[in-house]
Amino acid sequence: MGLGRAPWNHNIAYFDLIAKVARSRPRRSALDVGTGDGMLAARLSAFIPDVVGLDIHQSQVDAAAASYPAGPSLRFEVGDLLTVALTDAPFDFVVCSATLHHMDLHSGLDRLAELTAPGGTLVIVGLATNSTALDWLLEVFRLVPVRLVRARRGWHDHGAPKLDAQNTWSEVRRAVGSALPGAAFRRRLYWRYSVIWNRPAG
Repeated sequence: MGLGRAPWNHNIAYFDLIAKVARSRPRRSALDVGTGDGMLAARLSAFIPDVVGLDIHQSQVDAAAASYPAGPSLRFEVGDLLTVALTDAPFDFVVCSATLHHMDLHSGLDRLAELTAPGGTLVIVGLATNSTALDWLLEVFRLVPVRLVRARRGWHDHGAPKLDAQNTWSEVRRAVGSALPGAAFRRRLYWRYSVIWNRPAG
């Protein structure tokens, strides 16, 4: 990362979108799944009273806690999303950024929906893999602007373990449609998609 540049990578690129959705209505609590270095959780804690950053890796939680010490509105916990018991669940706002592809897609979506409170919002920024000619064509067209942005913005290494996506775009879209009825799915730059789902208040 160059001198004077704000931290940036393909995940941070979507923090503004996530924060905008989170600010769209008052939130009492938030869960950041796969919090990594804690940057997003810390940002959410600036306007949400109770934020939990969850990560399966103790080293990531330790690093996040060192960078963003726990306080009245922020804390970090170690745990596997699929099995961890969270005392504050469900949450008004749940975000899962670049983490869903590290677990079984269907189990992950079901658990994220379960942790989202009635009337709350779930935001997923995820990765998928190409499987069709159209997928590869879109990637070619997007490669140049992506590289230009990366050259201009620099790169922040979050230090979290990396894993290639296994599910295709169409598989993810179908799974989201089944698990999160009414969710908005959108394919985006940086080999990512976004899902925004408002759980019915009833």
